[in-house]
Amino acid sequence: MNKKKRIDLLTPHTVFYVMGMLLLYFIFAEIVLRVSGTKNVLNELEYYASMVFTRKEWREAENFRNDLLNIGIRGRMIKGTIIYNYRPAGSETVNFNSLGFRGKEIGKKGDDEYRIAIVGASRIWGSFLPDNKTIPVMVEKKLREQIPEKNITVVNLGVEGSDLQRGIATAKYFMDKIEPDLIVFYGGFTDMSYAYIFGNVEWLPFTSDSDMDEETFQNLIRSIYPDKWWQRSRVINLAITSAKAELGLTIAKNIQFDDIFSIAIPEQQSKTAKEFPSVFFNRVNNAHEYFQNKGVEQIFILPSTVQLKQRISELEEKIISNYELIFPGYNAFIKKCYEGVLDYFSSTDISFTFIDHNYIFDEKVETIYFDGMHVSPRGSKIIGESISEIIFDFLTKND
Repeated sequence: MNKKKRIDLLTPHTVFYVMGMLLLYFIFAEIVLRVSGTKNVLNELEYYASMVFTRKEWREAENFRNDLLNIGIRGRMIKGTIIYNYRPAGSETVNFNSLGFRGKEIGKKGDDEYRIAIVGASRIWGSFLPDNKTIPVMVEKKLREQIPEKNITVVNLGVEGSDLQRGIATAKYFMDKIEPDLIVFYGGFTDMSYAYIFGNVEWLPFTSDSDMDEETFQNLIRSIYPDKWWQRSRVINLAITSAKAELGLTIAKNIQFDDIFSIAIPEQQSKTAKEFPSVFFNRVNNAHEYFQNKGVEQIFILPSTVQLKQRISELEEKIISNYELIFPGYNAFIKKCYEGVLDYFSSTDISFTFIDHNYIFDEKVETIYFDGMHVSPRGSKIIGESISEIIFDFLTKND
């Protein structure tokens, strides 16, 4: 009987052939991704943003991110205060002036100038946006078109991660240098997020007056943009980042969206949420009295939140479901704080202008909150147009 010959597929020749083909495929894929302009994302936040941004918006976002990384250390603390902002720096898309804020230099106010300062966190500061497309720049352009006879300038006092407590302190500290006629405070959501983690805390003053130290900054940067060898490859980077991001969204599918707001708020957070409206009101009211005595007008705007958006997108639904895996009861907490603030303010006799901004995205089915907090460029444009109209009505009513 003739024995059948065994064919050995794992010969050295075959192994090298397969490895060579895989290498050629990898090189080909890398070239395609680079030549085709595929969005190059470096973390999960950017992955979610890339799903929402147009190709043009993402090119601007990439330039913005690269400029920030090239600037390097940018945070600085102000000793004896709770304020932090930025050290002066310049680039093509991101510039920090000598006072430590984003945008052009803030000089001495002209005799006929009406100066508006907008205070806020990342949305006002302009995450993923070049200087000329931040909300304060949009507002200035719109108001100049609406009221050409008034020499209006708008100053960006937005600071990443800042809540209303720090925003008010910032406006007080820089008031004499900025000389505002009107201050628009766009804040509240960041306060709620911090309250979930820290409670209704009063921030302690910084004990040093210096730039953020190199080690702290590098640790921060590495946590957001890890400097790994594989990040030089778009194929590997896209595969790893998308896998991590999609894993979170996939796990979140196990949480029924209809049940999100019925998840129990932890006991300590529930107590915090109950106290939050009065704490928040006191901060707003004290700020109003202070600036009113200084002859500076104010508008307080409570930012919108994805938790109260009427027509939520599929991605937004997955994102906020994902929150529950990390912060149990977080969405119900935010909703309780927000509704509590509205009830408290509506039942209290107030002498300042207070605007609930949650309505502005009610009719938008598209994804606005690409990570549940930050908004898309289109969302920024809608916010900018709305703030412009609020200020226009305020100015024309008071003239």
